[in-house]
Amino acid sequence: PADMRAIIGEMTEAWTCEDVTIGCSGNFTIERTLAALGRPFRLHSNDVTLYSCAIGSHFAGAPLEFHLTEMAKESYPWLAPFMGTPEDRLATLLLGTDLAEVVRHKDAATNLYYRRLVRGFDEQWPVLHAKTLAHLQQQTMRLASFHAGDVVDLVRDLPTAHGCISFPPFYAGGYETMFKGLDLLFEWEPPAYERFTDVRLAAMTEAVLEREHGILMTRERLEDRSGLLRGVVQTSNRSVPIYVYSSSPVRR
Repeated sequence: PADMRAIIGEMTEAWTCEDVTIGCSGNFTIERTLAALGRPFRLHSNDVTLYSCAIGSHFAGAPLEFHLTEMAKESYPWLAPFMGTPEDRLATLLLGTDLAEVVRHKDAATNLYYRRLVRGFDEQWPVLHAKTLAHLQQQTMRLASFHAGDVVDLVRDLPTAHGCISFPPFYAGGYETMFKGLDLLFEWEPPAYERFTDVRLAAMTEAVLEREHGILMTRERLEDRSGLLRGVVQTSNRSVPIYVYSSSPVRR
């Protein structure tokens, strides 16, 4: 939410660290926010999904290797010509998140509605791909590094001087449900990591909030960290509130 981005901007304005690690980068909203604000940090990102790893690796200058599955080659042959350069592949992957929402349905091959959607993707793909590629090339955000792997281990091992910001998934299998259909279209070598448990969440909380510059966002109150609650964002009466914990003194 925009309010959350504003809070992050306020809290990091006085940070004196040179490096900031973002755990569980997702769609890189935090990184893009800090870059847009002109913060002079070296940004280090992290995640484990194909979607995030492909984006993060690209903007860190080390494109990720991934390929079309045999099913994708056979069922959607019009994808192959758009898997040439690393930027072409990334644009195809980004568009593939929408296509995957269609093809993941068990009756996608026979249902007339889904078949019409796939035909639309086929017919419009060159235009959609060109627009996505142009958008990628316009991005000015750059990452000092990207780590594909377990976020808890990463944050626990960070140098003391690093700042850290994270909004991790707070339910079992959170990583697995994000962009689930992409594995039907693309194959890659996923990183090893452990699923979140209460124990690992506690370790993550301690690793972020015990450092001088740290922000942790959660969907649940952390009663044992009530003294570090700095703000609450709720965009509507029905939306889930997001609690912002930080070692920063800025409050909202």
